[in-house]
Amino acid sequence: MNKTNLDKIADVSIGALTTRYSKRYEGPKEERDVLYFKGKDIYTETEEIATDINDKYLTHKDDIIFRLSEPQFAIKVDGESIKEGTVISSKFAIIKPHEEINSDFLVALFNSEMVKTQFTKYSEGVAIKQIKVKDLARINLTIPSLEEQEKYVEAIELIDQGIELYQQLIKENEDLKEGVLQKLQGGE
Repeated sequence: MNKTNLDKIADVSIGALTTRYSKRYEGPKEERDVLYFKGKDIYTETEEIATDINDKYLTHKDDIIFRLSEPQFAIKVDGESIKEGTVISSKFAIIKPHEEINSDFLVALFNSEMVKTQFTKYSEGVAIKQIKVKDLARINLTIPSLEEQEKYVEAIELIDQGIELYQQLIKENEDLKEGVLQKLQGGE
C-alpha cells in the first residue's frame, strides 16, 4: 500500500463558472443539464449553455464529483443518477482517477470519516466551510493495488446492502408498532 496525495493518482479541477457559459455568453448555446446541490441533495437544472464549453467541465463515466463546501461528499458519475455530459458547476471539484484507481474505492475513501477529517483541516470560512481545489489535491491517501481496491469495494457494497436491509427492517417494525397502537386505540 502506498501513501500518496490525490493529485498523484487523479486529475483534479474545479467545475465551470456557469454564468460565464450561460447568461454572459454571446455565442451559440444549447440546452444542457447543470449539476447543483441544495443541502445534501444533488440535482440538475436545464440551462442554455455555450455549445463550445470545454469538455473538462462535463461529466464522464467514472469521474468523481466532490462537493467543495460542507457537508463535503463525493459521488461517482455512473451514467444513470448523474448522466454523462452534465455541466459541473464551480461548487464542485471534478476528479478523474488514473487507470490504476477504482472510482468506487476513491468515493468510499472520500466519504469516510477518516478522510473527512483531512477536509476539515484544509477547509476555510466562517459561516460555510469550503476546501479549495489545490488543498483537495493535497489530501493524503493510502492506496492499495487495483486488485485490493476492488476487493474493498465488494466488501463495502455488501456492508452497505446490510445497512440498507437493517434500515428497512427498522422502518417496517416502526410501522408495525404504530399499527398495533392504532388498533389499541380503536383505529384500523
